[in-house]
Amino acid sequence: MAKRLTIISDTPTINGKKGEKLIFEPTLREVEHLLGIFDEVIWYGMPSKIKSTAAYRSPLSNRISIKNFPRVVGGEKFYHKFRIFYRLPFLIWIIRRLIIQNDYIHTRGPSIPAFVAILWCKLYTKKNVWHKYAGNWNEIHPPFSYGQQRYLLKGSIHPVTVNGRWGDTNPKIFSFENPCFSEAELKISNAVTKDFSTQTINILFVGRLEQEKGIRHVLDAAKLLPPNYAWYIVGDGKDRQFVNEMAAQMANIKFLGSLNRAQLNDIYSKCHFFLLPTVASEGFPKVIAEACGYGCIPIVSKVSSIDQYVTEDIGYLLSVCCANDIVIAIMSFTKTNAQLEDRSIKAKQLASLFTYERYISRIRSEIFNA
Repeated sequence: MAKRLTIISDTPTINGKKGEKLIFEPTLREVEHLLGIFDEVIWYGMPSKIKSTAAYRSPLSNRISIKNFPRVVGGEKFYHKFRIFYRLPFLIWIIRRLIIQNDYIHTRGPSIPAFVAILWCKLYTKKNVWHKYAGNWNEIHPPFSYGQQRYLLKGSIHPVTVNGRWGDTNPKIFSFENPCFSEAELKISNAVTKDFSTQTINILFVGRLEQEKGIRHVLDAAKLLPPNYAWYIVGDGKDRQFVNEMAAQMANIKFLGSLNRAQLNDIYSKCHFFLLPTVASEGFPKVIAEACGYGCIPIVSKVSSIDQYVTEDIGYLLSVCCANDIVIAIMSFTKTNAQLEDRSIKAKQLASLFTYERYISRIRSEIFNA
């Protein structure tokens, strides 16, 4: 009998030119590798108004079907939250039906659909359920719904995968890395070498263009360093126009917008440092591991599980996310050339934890015992 995995998430979906549903490529690549365990994947997400499609694509296999839940989202203002409630009953009914009708369930949270599924799974204890919590598992003051989901998952009887090791006593909670390389891709990326003696130092930021990801701190730091520091900005978001304006004013800032993985790999290859001063509620951003695979030295914030992987012998941990600290970090490396090649090699070694093969092997043996 064919094994089918049903994914319950709020993953954004957008429509392609031919009407096909497109998914954010880094997330899609992870799910595509689950076909090594399952014969079919039915993936429920939510329709999005995202306009830039460069980092989105359709599944490579027809064994993955993309479907949409009704759009149940709030907004930035308090009164926007009430928009959730008139569609929520229908969502609750749909998710209950999915859990009843399917044997293998995978929730991806924190999200409203995952929250609903977590509650239903408390009743359907014999189902093969895997919960993934991609937020900060150790956040002191999480958003309300995040905190509630985390509370429920801490007592889960079904496997829960989180980023980082936090001393949980529940044996059903597993520390997992977010995969981003096949072993073949990692071999190619590891072959890239960096010339740290070059006159121009290339610094890369990849992420959502918004305050939580620290993009404005990055741009402020760019103003404080001389023009031989070249800044590459990749991503999209609310601060896109601001980034565009800054790039127009400063010749050493190159704003590239959204890129697909192949295009992004070219940028990783040419950059010396990877910068992510995030304060967002997240587990471990995949882009850090991707950059490390190409030997980029990470300069990152001390958020969630990041400092469990990026240690001082690999990169630089920002205790405060501000322009001055970013400049201090960069100058501490480039002024002394402090064993940069050795750090670059260690960054590549770190990336070996983030292969799809390792991830799928652990899912098979530890989560579903397939």
